Amino acid sequence: MAALGTKQFLAVAPDITSAQAALTDIQLVLRGPSRGKSGGFIPPDLSPWVRARMEGIRSDLAQYTNPNSATYGRWGLSARQAAIAAGRDVYCARCFANLSREYIASRKVLPINPYGKWKQSMMADEDLANDVREQLQELGKFITADKLVDYLSREDVMNKHGLDKKISVRTARRYLNELGYRYVLSSHSS
Repeated sequence: MAALGTKQFLAVAPDITSAQAALTDIQLVLRGPSRGKSGGFIPPDLSPWVRARMEGIRSDLAQYTNPNSATYGRWGLSARQAAIAAGRDVYCARCFANLSREYIASRKVLPINPYGKWKQSMMADEDLANDVREQLQELGKFITADKLVDYLSREDVMNKHGLDKKISVRTARRYLNELGYRYVLSSHSS
């Protein structure tokens, strides 16, 4: 039999058994490690973007593998229901189906950076905006767009928030404006 092409692979639903195993794994990841004898669990350290995708995968797999679900064993409809539950539409359903299939195969969720695809500011991400505000408070009255570019270019900040490229000074000025700062060109008096 010839290997399936990418489009054909995406159309093939995974088997219920492997989907159930992946659902069990993702539920353990989302729950976090045990606190031990004291009971409860330690919340996992996941960025908001990764957590949202993992919740979508969990919802998709739960719909697909639960015999009591109206979409039991129906891959596309299960993804659609997961997207509706997340308040999204068809594009998100396709993303959840693809991410779920990838998770079944690799048990990994790669952070996806939506900033390059959306016409929405990175400052819409509350966690990132809060971290930027804290950094700006530390700078005091010495805030510049260049310093914001440097901060957002740090490897630890980029990894934490799933950023994959550096911003320009002009973008940093716009972000400062969004956060309530005014950019003022300094004029030298003679």
